[in-house]
Amino acid sequence: MKIAYYAIGFMKLVVNQKGNKMFATKKDDSKNVVFSMVKKGLLSNTRVELYNKMGYLLYSLKSDKKSRRANFDVFLNEKIVMKASCTATFLNPAIAIKYLDITYILRSTDKMKFIVIKDKEEIGKINVMETLKGDLQFDMDIDDESFEDFMLLFNQMIYMSFYGKDNR
Repeated sequence: MKIAYYAIGFMKLVVNQKGNKMFATKKDDSKNVVFSMVKKGLLSNTRVELYNKMGYLLYSLKSDKKSRRANFDVFLNEKIVMKASCTATFLNPAIAIKYLDITYILRSTDKMKFIVIKDKEEIGKINVMETLKGDLQFDMDIDDESFEDFMLLFNQMIYMSFYGKDNR
């Protein structure tokens, strides 16, 4: 009888905030920027654009600033592909995300450590830390098989829901 051991790999990224930009690097190679996010637009028309290493626009995130809690639409080629909303801001902070027929939940107890849940199964975590300069850093550990590019926008959703100047 042969027993097979499978090592579950994780996509380990560090996302650093610098002004109105965020840069994602692999934890073991901090000089190599893999993704970047940039705020574009003014006031009510602000959006966050996610770019890959080659500078190709992958997704755009737009926040609804009119509602009491943060709501988000994610666009791919000017078409909404994902909707997200902050379901709780104080007790058990959480963000619910709907992408096609998949549901993601970002759940926390302290707004610092978030569990990433995909269809009721835990697939990773996001830890929020403050750097010496006062900027935020997000450490993402997501299961390799479940990782998708758009998950980088989860960091922006956390930032805008709980840490941004205009958070609710």
